[in-house]
Amino acid sequence: MNKTAVRVAIFLSVPIVVAYATLMIMQTLFSSPADPSDRSVALFEIPRGRTFVQICTDLQDKGLIRRAWIMNVIAGFRKIDRTKIQAGEYELSRSMSPAAILEKLVSGEVLKRSVMIPEGASIWEIGERLEKEGIISKEEFNKGLSDRQLLVEAGIQGNSFEG
Repeated sequence: MNKTAVRVAIFLSVPIVVAYATLMIMQTLFSSPADPSDRSVALFEIPRGRTFVQICTDLQDKGLIRRAWIMNVIAGFRKIDRTKIQAGEYELSRSMSPAAILEKLVSGEVLKRSVMIPEGASIWEIGERLEKEGIISKEEFNKGLSDRQLLVEAGIQGNSFEG
């Protein structure tokens, strides 16, 4: 092989190798879970009013994704409305890809819990039961009973949820 042919081969192969390496790195970044072997379920709570960037940072801080900015890029490529993520508790896993986590958050598939409230229980007993089930503290529940904004959202004209 002459020198010109070697130069042409190198000239053509370098961009191909660089493109392949870039593709492999991007695939690893965008589709690899934080820990493929950790299938344990992690509860992830999104408080009301949290922005998409804050949610992504929280996911990274809890070890559910490797890099927060990747979620933003995936959302952009998929044209996902970042404001459609609902507040609530989600069951996620470190073995989920960033795209799978994003799909779950956008779907609004929040964790739903069942609590049996005995007939005739007072509103205060309900607060105690919810605290015992680990859903909300009795104090937060009691505070919410007379929260004017919650009452308006629920369409209640009175001063409390009781009655």
